[in-house]
Amino acid sequence: MTDVDRRAYPLDNAEEVLLRQVHPHFLDAKGEVMRVAFAPAHPREEGLLSTRREEVGPEIAFAEWTGARGSGASVGTWGVSVGDAAGAELPCFDDSHMPEYPAYHATVDFSDHEHARHKQLSRKIWQAAVARGCLFRPSDN
Repeated sequence: MTDVDRRAYPLDNAEEVLLRQVHPHFLDAKGEVMRVAFAPAHPREEGLLSTRREEVGPEIAFAEWTGARGSGASVGTWGVSVGDAAGAELPCFDDSHMPEYPAYHATVDFSDHEHARHKQLSRKIWQAAVARGCLFRPSDN
């Protein structure tokens, strides 16, 4: 898909919380979420951070990531709001219209920034997500 397709549906409700799964490797020795959980981790991600929209709900987002996809590992669901991302100069887009993404998929887009700035920008949204707290863990059942 082209960049135009990905950016076709910008998210503008600052209160909407986007749901991010945190891989077990992204917990520190104390069991706390590390900043890297909120940054594009691989070159193949092209500066995009994958999330789900809040309509899905944190528990279902977790279940779909760890179950239906089969390859996803997660210790839980954290959230970053569209407003948090905008405050870090990171636009958010609904890209569930793209065939490679599931329904209610959204992207936090770092691609307008040099890779060297990703650490600084991800720190801002990580801090907001940690302050919000974990929205769902499997032990919450």
